Amino acid sequence: MPSPPAERSPHLVLRFALYTGLALLAAALAIVWFVRRDAQVRAERAVGFHAQFIADTILRDHLAPQDLTAPVHGQRLRQLDDLMRREVLRGGALRANLYSRSGVVTYSSDHSLIGGRPIDAKVGPALVGLIDQETSHLNEEGGEGENPRILEAYVPLLAADGGRPVGVLELYQDYAPVAREIRSAVVPVAAALALALLALYASLFPILRRVTRALERRSNRLREQSEALRATNETLQALIDATPIAIQAVDPAGNVQIWNPAAERIFGWRADEVVGGPLPTVPDGDGPGGREILERALTGEPFSDLETRRLRRDGSLVDVSISAAPIHDADGALSGVVGLVVDISERKRAEDDLRRHNDELEALYRTALRLGQRLELDGVLEEIVTRAADLGESEHGFVYLVDPDGSTLTVRATTGRLAASLFGTRCGPGEGVAGRVWQTGRPMTVDDYRAWPGRRSELDDLGMRAVTAVPLHAG
Repeated sequence: MPSPPAERSPHLVLRFALYTGLALLAAALAIVWFVRRDAQVRAERAVGFHAQFIADTILRDHLAPQDLTAPVHGQRLRQLDDLMRREVLRGGALRANLYSRSGVVTYSSDHSLIGGRPIDAKVGPALVGLIDQETSHLNEEGGEGENPRILEAYVPLLAADGGRPVGVLELYQDYAPVAREIRSAVVPVAAALALALLALYASLFPILRRVTRALERRSNRLREQSEALRATNETLQALIDATPIAIQAVDPAGNVQIWNPAAERIFGWRADEVVGGPLPTVPDGDGPGGREILERALTGEPFSDLETRRLRRDGSLVDVSISAAPIHDADGALSGVVGLVVDISERKRAEDDLRRHNDELEALYRTALRLGQRLELDGVLEEIVTRAADLGESEHGFVYLVDPDGSTLTVRATTGRLAASLFGTRCGPGEGVAGRVWQTGRPMTVDDYRAWPGRRSELDDLGMRAVTAVPLHAG
């Protein structure tokens, strides 16, 4: 039954367009972020350089040593306020602080901070000669009034002789001019990038449509192939499950991979007991029933209708016919062997029965020929016992006849090495195997005469084992 046509996804092109747009947008945002970050870093560096310039040129010539050792007051405070308004707090600078080496604010343009020790102040790097800057708000470390966003820089204040830092200048720069500078750097780049990405997106859209159509066709083909493969696998599995032939597959290591229901019925092991392990049906030893058949199959050599015997779960052997062929992977390497095993025990039994029947006919034919040539009773009995022994595949045979008085049986004909020992021996009704058959009129078989309770003890030294007796009828 053909599978229904695969439904075409109308949103595939839209999904590709959306994913492509998102990828381009992410790339654009990343570029804008890097441009903005670069502008911000340059602005922060400019603030740091400006603060360092003030510290090295203006403040070095106007600050006294005591301005950086203890908080300033009175006339000196007013002089520093005038100096800061004229020379420092210009061009967007909102506040200036001076720190002693111990971290105490000795001067601030916001007088409420003088004498304090802000816990967030980062004067440590500046005291070893480094410039440190960050973005925060004006009153984050204390102070009064408006609290705009700012860039703050900590720079070292060097002694007049250029030695180690004797204090720190903290300069707060209004962030608004920096933001305007960042926008002036970012907006043109963002606009140009947006136009470029739009043009790229517009040029990619027809390509995306062609690619998605090709992907849809390929997806439909794969779906159809997958459906066909699934149907084929289901059909094969149904055949494997329903066939009366045992199907076994092993990997190159000889471990079972497939074990169908017919194999379970023939050999007795369930699939979950054998799959993943070695093949349990291979008998030990050499010869046509040994492991060399499996090894031959694992070399990749195919064969068919090889008759042998295989092991059942109960330990018995079953006659089978095996056909095997190698399985190869996509690279041509051997990936396993599949074998078909047919139970031929019924056929073997029929062949044995036919052969036995033919042997019986042949024996009867030869017996009839010999009997036609030998008219005396002893000769006839000897011919009968010889042919009977041949049919029974035994080297010993005896014929008992009832004596004229009807009271005993006497051995009148023998064959084999026990002939001389048994010829002429007698037994009564019910004595030994012959007596039992005479008494009951039915055939009888004893598998182990030595252990049979009804044996005749005087015959123990003859070493007889299995014994079969049948009645003879006259007329």
